[in-house]
Amino acid sequence: MNRFFISVFVLLSFLFAQEVTSSSQKTARAEYNITPEMLAVLHDNSDPWFSEDKFYHLTACAAIPPLTFHLCTSYGNIDVNRAKVYSVSATALIGISKEIYDKKKKNHFSWKDLFWDGVGLTIGYFLFIN
Repeated sequence: MNRFFISVFVLLSFLFAQEVTSSSQKTARAEYNITPEMLAVLHDNSDPWFSEDKFYHLTACAAIPPLTFHLCTSYGNIDVNRAKVYSVSATALIGISKEIYDKKKKNHFSWKDLFWDGVGLTIGYFLFIN
C-alpha cells in the first residue's frame, strides 16, 4: 500500500513539474526547435491538467466505487468479487458517460478528465475496497 502512495506522489510531482505555461523558459530558448504551430498548442490551456474541474473528477470517481461496493454487498446481497466488478464498471461508465455528454452539449471531450477519472477510480478502489 505504501508503494501505491509513493507512486501517486511521484506521478503528481512529475505532472506538476511538466506543466507548460506561456512564460515557460523552455520555449524561449533557442536550443529547442519549436515551430509556431507547436507553440500554439503549448499555449492552448483551454483544458489544463490541473483545475477545479479535474479535482471534481478525481474526488467523484474516488467516492463512487466504495459507495457502489457498499450498496451491492449490503443491500444487493451480491458476493464481494462481483461487487468489486460492478463498482469499478459503474464508475468507469459514469466517467465516460459524462465526457460523452460534454461532447454532445458543450462540444468538448476531454481525455484529461478521463485520466483524472481513472486516478480517482484507482484511489477509491485501493483505499476503500481492496
